[in-house]
Amino acid sequence: DYECAACGSKLVRRIREAVKATKTKRAKPAVAWYGCSGYPGCKQTYFEKDGRPDYEGASRTAVSN
Repeated sequence: DYECAACGSKLVRRIREAVKATKTKRAKPAVAWYGCSGYPGCKQTYFEKDGRPDYEGASRTAVSN
């Protein structure tokens, strides 16, 4: 139950699954992040830090009115 700092909408926790290495691609670990539920009007995203959104390390701020 976290709110977007840009628009006040609720945040949705997302997980990018781990990717196994192949001959042409490197392995990537699973990554958790939060995205604004107001998408596409608000494209704010946050990395996860200690199980919570990292408001100080927000990756982008875009709110269209």
